[in-house]
Amino acid sequence: WSGRGDVPPRERWNEKTTRAVGREKRWKRMDEEILARLKPGCICKGVRLFRLKEAIEAGATDFAQVAARTGIGDGSCGGRRCGARVEELLARHGRQTDGEEEP
Repeated sequence: WSGRGDVPPRERWNEKTTRAVGREKRWKRMDEEILARLKPGCICKGVRLFRLKEAIEAGATDFAQVAARTGIGDGSCGGRRCGARVEELLARHGRQTDGEEEP
């Protein structure tokens, strides 16, 4: 076993693979967070996507609550652009959308 202790080569490979997959998942989460800080959540008001996510994680359950916490929705489009994005984020988090609870 190449002098690497009592661990057979196959088990060593599985351990390395498991560590690599965990590392890859961490990098993916970090990439998503960085992108959320760069992507617009509301173009009209200049609010970034991560602010919308923060509002939802803090307990907002519908567009009105997200709008109250972030200041979106009263720009030149009247919430048409960011409304769809908020509904998508709420659905992803299993929160209410259009007055109905997600299954």
